[in-house]
Amino acid sequence: MGTTILKIFTSNFVSKLYIDTLNECLIRTADVYYPEGWILQEDNSPVHKSKLSKEWKDSENILVLDWPAYSPDLYPIENIWGVLKQRLSKRSLNNLADLEVAIIYEWETFTPDFLKNFILSMPNRVNMCINSGGEKINY
Repeated sequence: MGTTILKIFTSNFVSKLYIDTLNECLIRTADVYYPEGWILQEDNSPVHKSKLSKEWKDSENILVLDWPAYSPDLYPIENIWGVLKQRLSKRSLNNLADLEVAIIYEWETFTPDFLKNFILSMPNRVNMCINSGGEKINY
């Protein structure tokens, strides 16, 4: 059982596509797992920061975490992508279709408990960042 819906894109990722993805994939899942409310964490992608995206998130009352713009070491999703890449590197993939099937298969093995460990690491990450004076941390 996967934890969220995974969507694979073959075109440029623009604001409208981002909004459609949030609406179709994230909101439905987040509302099920966190019925009392949730906060969205985004990086500094222009798609996330566009006027269209901001207006849509405001209209949907989506709370966005105020977070340093360039800090991939503090984003749990980056570690999850790393695990996914590591698992994929062990497979023999011959074409794009094989890759897509493998990505979806691996994504669906990520359980809430597996992902929870990355979330629970956040206080430690933030403390490491503070102790390093805001410099990049190895996490």
